[in-house]
Amino acid sequence: MSKALTLPRPKLSRVLPLACSLAFAIVLSGCGGSSSGANSVTGKVTYKNGPVSGLVVFVYGDSKEVSAPIQPDGSYNMVNPPPGQVKIVIKPMPGGTGGVTPKAGAPMKDAPSSEGNQNPPPPLKYQNQASSTLTFEVKTGKQPHDIPLD
Repeated sequence: MSKALTLPRPKLSRVLPLACSLAFAIVLSGCGGSSSGANSVTGKVTYKNGPVSGLVVFVYGDSKEVSAPIQPDGSYNMVNPPPGQVKIVIKPMPGGTGGVTPKAGAPMKDAPSSEGNQNPPPPLKYQNQASSTLTFEVKTGKQPHDIPLD
């Protein structure tokens, strides 16, 4: 008859620190493993002390664009913009006074609309990259940035 092989039990003092370290690493990886998700820029876009309608567009040096709609109160919230120097363009909403059409291939039903927003569009000077004089440096984290138009 053969004897069953029994292994010695590991001591709790050796296993517990390893288990705690593993659990801590898992928790940290789930709580912001990437800082890019924490980036945001918020503020208000105003012209003559009142809100405008449209989109805030950040244009990067490589021509990449990220945008956020301007709410009826003039506020905007740019979620997850990459860090870097940007030129800011304020585009009117499709369907509004001075509006632009969406990019080719984008369905109109998915395009933001100025319907229900009685705010004026931004001045022409800020509606394209060549004439806009607005610049900003996006940094990691949350940043406030109001955009007064003159």
